[in-house]
Amino acid sequence: MVVKFADLRDMSDEQLIAEHDKKWNSAEGANFYLDELRRRQAVRAEDAAYELARSSHELATRAQELASRTYWLAIATALFAALSTVAAIIGLGLAIGGYA
Repeated sequence: MVVKFADLRDMSDEQLIAEHDKKWNSAEGANFYLDELRRRQAVRAEDAAYELARSSHELATRAQELASRTYWLAIATALFAALSTVAAIIGLGLAIGGYA
């Protein structure tokens, strides 16, 4: 029995394996079914690789955003530290001048 291409694509993996097992030593050969299983495995691997690449890109984008926010937070912290230093110097000057 020859399987049509469309019918082959409609079979589940389990059906392909069952057909392979039935015909593994026949003249029709089992490579026909093995090739289809390999093709499906390659498609699944390609889809998984694409999803991994997409996730990696999303993670890299988020990391870049976090790095940018961290940079601006460091700038703000430095400015507040400078402002605190100036306030401390002014307060010290007033305290010393007030006691004189």
